[in-house]
Amino acid sequence: MLRFVTHCVRSARSCSLISAMAAGVFCAAPAAAQVGHLPSKSPYEDLKVGQDLTIFFGQFNSDIGPATVLPKPSLFGGLRYDVPIGGPGYFTARYTLIPSKRNLLLPSKPRTSRVLSVENTKTHVVDVGFTIALPGRKTWHRLSPGISVGTGLASDFAQTDTGGYVFGTKFAFTGGFNVKYMFRNNWALRADATNYLWRNSYPDSYYIAASDTTRVLTTNISKKSWNGTWAWSLGLVIPIFR
Repeated sequence: MLRFVTHCVRSARSCSLISAMAAGVFCAAPAAAQVGHLPSKSPYEDLKVGQDLTIFFGQFNSDIGPATVLPKPSLFGGLRYDVPIGGPGYFTARYTLIPSKRNLLLPSKPRTSRVLSVENTKTHVVDVGFTIALPGRKTWHRLSPGISVGTGLASDFAQTDTGGYVFGTKFAFTGGFNVKYMFRNNWALRADATNYLWRNSYPDSYYIAASDTTRVLTTNISKKSWNGTWAWSLGLVIPIFR
């Protein structure tokens, strides 16, 4: 009996020693995994958060639609204002000006003479929304990528044209991706890919046959449809109220 008790005590001590050694090994592994860069050589840097004003220019790749009366692809520009709201989030307000050209149609004319002229047009978009910086309040190799969503209004402030079409004022939705390259003085360059989405409407006259029996639009094309357009821009980010 005494031998059994002694054996159990020795076994317990051995198990305790083995457990302690195993715990040491497993604790050492995460510690080794956490070994990173020296602060002076780390790819991550703290971002000095504040309000930003961005002046941007780019290419608006608009779809002219089946009736070919929507604004054509063109250069565009605008202003963007970002305010930090906590964590990785920013409140964003933006104004976009899209100067372009569009076809003026007279649907009662034959197909060959239906386009009366190509007119200048300016689309104004005002939207507000939120941007999330994916690295939070840090940069990686001075880069800070993010995603944005927003909603607002789009308008060309024009009257109904001779053919009965009007762009008018409508709700717009925006969303996209961006990446900032931060300089040491908190100025930055921002590249954006933004999708502008709004609903387009065609007049009844576009579905009536002309003298050559052709129509601007066939009856299987909806009078109202959502049009999404991707725009690419590059902007200069100016820090303010820092």
